[in-house]
Order: sequence, then structure tokens, then C-alpha cells
Amino acid sequence: MNTAEWKAIPAAIRQRSFFSATVEDARFLQEARNFLDDYLRQTTVKLPDGTLAMKAGGRGEFVTHMKEFMQKTGMERSKDETLTDIGGSARLRLIFDTQVRMAHDFGNYKQGLDPEMMHQFPAWRFIRGEQSEVPRPLHEQNEGEVRLKTDEAFWLAMNHDDIGGFGLPHGPWGFNSGMDVEDVARDEAIALGLLDDDET
Repeated sequence: MNTAEWKAIPAAIRQRSFFSATVEDARFLQEARNFLDDYLRQTTVKLPDGTLAMKAGGRGEFVTHMKEFMQKTGMERSKDETLTDIGGSARLRLIFDTQVRMAHDFGNYKQGLDPEMMHQFPAWRFIRGEQSEVPRPLHEQNEGEVRLKTDEAFWLAMNHDDIGGFGLPHGPWGFNSGMDVEDVARDEAIALGLLDDDET
């Protein structure tokens, strides 16, 4: 499936799946997932001299590893080095960056919804974390906006399929959007009228 066809799949399925548009080879996806899992878990291996080293390095190592894997398994690629070339550096960097950011932002989202965290920091501020070559007008319009973490309608709108988002109530907020969130303390949320003093 291409990117547009993947967008038609329910977000709950996409959130639990490891996929990349137009990739049909399960071996490629499993190899990429294994590398990224080792990277995110900071898995270590013991070297012959007894020292420990990271099993999976960063983005550059991921690109090299996946290109070597494709060569070994005979996977065809167009070699045009654009985002449509699954074996191209640009596409492999995008896969790495997106998957790492997805894992980070999902973890941040789950942690942010912990009852104690929700009490102390009930809201998020929508901020620009990195510059974007082509900022989305809706994101520019709402930069600095503070909303309760439970305002799912707002957060889903910031990540809507129509603006190239992932259809989730948390980041990443679309490919190369550069947007992020920061916690907003209870006192500020109350001062902004988002909730009452005694509201849970």
C-alpha cells in the first residue's frame, strides 16, 4: 500500500504496526524493526575483549545495515536515492527518524496520562521543536496553544490525515513537521481557565 492507502487503515492498527509505504517484504520490515528495537532498548553485546558495546548504533549505522541486508537478500531497489526508493539513504533515514520519534512520543504520551502526572501537569503547550522546510499552516496558527491533555479533538486535529498527520492524539505531528509538546503545570492551566481549582 502507498502512503494514502495506509492512511485509510484505522489509527489503532497503524499505531501497533510496523510498516513502510509500498514495502511488501516482511524480512525487510522485521530486520528494520529488530534493529530499531535494539537501538531503543539500548541492547548491548559483549565484545571479544569483554567490553560491552551497543548492539545497534544510530541512524547512519541503520542506513548501512539495511542497505547491506537488501544486498544480501537480493531485494530490488530503484537506486534513485529519493524517498520512493526503499533502499535509498533518504528513505532509510526517514524510517529511522519516524520510528524513533513515534516510540519517544508514544512513551511521552503514556507517561503524561499517568494520574499523578495529569494532576500536576494537566495540559500541553503545542510548540515548535525544530524548524520545518514547509510548516503546516494549521500548526503555525496553533503554535503556543495550551490545551488539556484530554482535549482529544484538538490534538487529533493537529495530527489529522488531511494535513499529513498520523491520525493520533500525540506526536509525531506528521512527517518533518518539527512540532512538539511541553508540559504545562496545573497553576498555569487554572490561570488560563482550562480547569477549576478543585477539578480532578
